[in-house]
Amino acid sequence: MVFWTGIDVDTQLPGLAEAVAETERKLQPVHSALTLPFHISLKISFAVTPEQEAAVRKTLREFYAGFESFEIPVRGVEVQDTIVWIRMKECPELVRLKEELNALLLARFGIPLHEYDIDHLFHVTLFLDDDREKVQEAWEMLRDVSLPERLQAKVVLTGGSETGELGTYRVTGRQTIGFSGAEKGKEMKQYIVDAFTDTPSAGNPAAVCLMDAWPEAAAMQALAAKNCLSETAFIVKEEQGYHLRWFTPGIEEVLCGHATLASAFVILNFVEPGGTQVSFRTLSGLLTVTRKGDLYEMDFPAYELEEVPVTDEMERAFGVRPVKAFTALDLTCVFETEEEVRNMRPDQALLTGLFGRVQNATAPGRLSDCVSRSFSPKDGIPEDPVCGSAHCQIAVYWAEKLGKRELVAYQASARGGYLYCSLPGNGRILISGKAVLERTETVPAL
Repeated sequence: MVFWTGIDVDTQLPGLAEAVAETERKLQPVHSALTLPFHISLKISFAVTPEQEAAVRKTLREFYAGFESFEIPVRGVEVQDTIVWIRMKECPELVRLKEELNALLLARFGIPLHEYDIDHLFHVTLFLDDDREKVQEAWEMLRDVSLPERLQAKVVLTGGSETGELGTYRVTGRQTIGFSGAEKGKEMKQYIVDAFTDTPSAGNPAAVCLMDAWPEAAAMQALAAKNCLSETAFIVKEEQGYHLRWFTPGIEEVLCGHATLASAFVILNFVEPGGTQVSFRTLSGLLTVTRKGDLYEMDFPAYELEEVPVTDEMERAFGVRPVKAFTALDLTCVFETEEEVRNMRPDQALLTGLFGRVQNATAPGRLSDCVSRSFSPKDGIPEDPVCGSAHCQIAVYWAEKLGKRELVAYQASARGGYLYCSLPGNGRILISGKAVLERTETVPAL
């Protein structure tokens, strides 16, 4: 059986939403994003045998007692170029907790962590065009918003014979205010590529930036927020292959299919024209992309799915009751018909209360093996137009359900896109798709 445990910190910040709304009303930004509810969390899964269950529960209760209180650094108001934002720094206490828990479970039970995910979803962004006076005024309006010093953290455990809380803990926030900006006068090229399509302005757009060295993560996050695309990919050449990182408008991502496809398209067409294969070192390991005609075939991990009960919370969030539900990297809910998936209008706020970085909806397709939609409000993305990493899970389900190793999947978003999936049976999945260059542009160098 699989256990899920973790800490969810309630960081509701009284007065902040009102202050942002007043700033938006007065300054009329080009674009703004306010992620609610604010929270920061650690989610961990691991597999145990029924014989280990009672001892594991006892060990976890004792372990979490040592985290009676911990600190989360709050960055506060920050300005980068013409973006004003308020966001959370990474929480070293959660990273330390994950590492210590991993060591404890290995030493006492021989259990390795199956998967973990740390979300930093304290994110407000105001895009103020090129008006520096607006930027300064917004900063003045938001910099003095009082952020609370003490928050509440809830620790939960799910899996096995019961589900329940393991305790509530105190969290101390530490606020700082910073100002940063890219060096003026320097520029770099950015490619905007539509993935999983050969038609411009369809499929899933990603920005791709090639750099000589890594800038600060905050600078990459700022550009990703300004792009306001589901992913911006950053690439640095190494002695063997390339190092690739993905950023949503809100966080750095652990795996992204369409931005990997877009990155391979740029490398094999503009950096190494005529090349047929490229490898990327990423947070999800070494990922290889091979060009086969007009398709780009990505070699990704195939995730093992754990079936979980369908809940009323899922029904309320999606607006339709699923017939099955599974967890892995994301939550995947299976519905009866393609029409249910195409027509659903999920509640974005309620989706944030469900498991996973992405909440997927899928059903059997009429003209394809399956259709799906992927929602990612936790990352500041209401709907991902075509999500490659989601099909590392969706295709696994349909391959077993249909008894097929080769699948054609259609993502039924407004832009739409096709994914050609192959499961060779070695714990990997090959996902292929087309790509097309939409445009190139210059942006300030990071």
